[in-house]
Amino acid sequence: MEQHKNRTAAGTDRQGSAESLQGLLDSLPDIVEFLYNDTPGPHSRGQSSLSPVPVEVSNWRTEQRAWRETAVLFDQSHHMPELFLKGPDAFALLNRIGINSLANLKPGVAKQFVGCNARGQVIGDCVLHDLGNDTYELISGMPLLNWVHFHAETGGYDVTVVRDHNTSDNPTGRRTNFRFGMDGPNAGAIFDAVVEGGAPEIKFFRTAKVRIAGVEVLALRHGMAGHKGVEMSGPYESGPAVRAAILAAGEKFGLQAGGSKAYFSSAFESGWIAYPLPAIYTGEDMRAFREWLPANGWEAKFQIAGSFRSSNIEDLYDPGLVKIPLNGSFC
Repeated sequence: MEQHKNRTAAGTDRQGSAESLQGLLDSLPDIVEFLYNDTPGPHSRGQSSLSPVPVEVSNWRTEQRAWRETAVLFDQSHHMPELFLKGPDAFALLNRIGINSLANLKPGVAKQFVGCNARGQVIGDCVLHDLGNDTYELISGMPLLNWVHFHAETGGYDVTVVRDHNTSDNPTGRRTNFRFGMDGPNAGAIFDAVVEGGAPEIKFFRTAKVRIAGVEVLALRHGMAGHKGVEMSGPYESGPAVRAAILAAGEKFGLQAGGSKAYFSSAFESGWIAYPLPAIYTGEDMRAFREWLPANGWEAKFQIAGSFRSSNIEDLYDPGLVKIPLNGSFC
C-alpha cells in the first residue's frame, strides 16, 4: 500500500520512450490498431498469470453450478485495485465526479460509483464504501480510480490518497484487505453459521461489521446470482483463517471453492457492467488526464476485440450513459 499526495511513483517505468499516455498516443499511427493487436490486457480476467487464484479449483462446470444449486466461495483478494480517499473535501470530490447521487451515502450504505467524461461516455465504475471519519474506500475499476486520483491531486482538494494496487501491480507483495465473495441458494445459511453470534439481517448493497474466526469483517450484501450473496473483507493477514472458517462451515451445505474462470463468468449472470474501454483517449478536455497517466498503465494496455471494427476509437466507447442527465456536477 502506498500513500500519494503527489504524482504516483508507478509512472516512472514507462512503455517505450513515452512518458505519459498522451505521449504514447502521439507516437502511434493508429490507437485502434494498437489496442487491437499490440496490447496484452491489464487484467487477470484475460491473463490468469496475473493472479495467484487458480483458474479452476475443482472444475469450472462444478463451480458455476454451485451458485445455482448450493453455494460457491470466490477469492477476490488479488485482481481488484483499491483507492482510499480521506480528508474534509473527500465527499465533495466524489460528489463532483460521480454521475449518481450520493445523497444517502453513509457508513453501512454501499454504492456502485460511476464516472463519465463531459460527454457522458463511461470512464469506469467501482464499489464505494463510506468508512466514516471522512474516509472512503473505492474498490476495482482502475481507470475510474485513476480519474479520482487525478482530480484529488490537481483540483485543490484537501484530501489524501492511498493506493492499494492489485497483486500483479503491487510492489509490497501484500494487499490491505482480503476479499471473498459467496453466493448461491445456501449462501445465507452458511454466512449465518460462520458469523459469531449469527448473521445480522443486511439489506441489498448495505454493509455490517461481523466477526468470523475472531476477525472483524466488513460484510456487503451483494449477490451475483439472485441469492443472499455476501462479499466479506478484512485485514489481509487474516484472510486464510477467515477463508478456512467459511469453507468448514459450508461443507455440509455443499459449498465449493471457485476459481477465476467461473468467477469472471458471474458478471454475465448478474448483468454487472463489463470493463468498458475508458472514454479518455480523445478530447482536449481529457488531455491533462492523459498527460498525467503513465505510458505503461492499464489505459495503455487495454485490449479491444469483437466483430465490430471502426477506425474511430470513440465508436468503441460505452455509450450506455450518454443520454442519462448528470446530477448537476462535473463528471
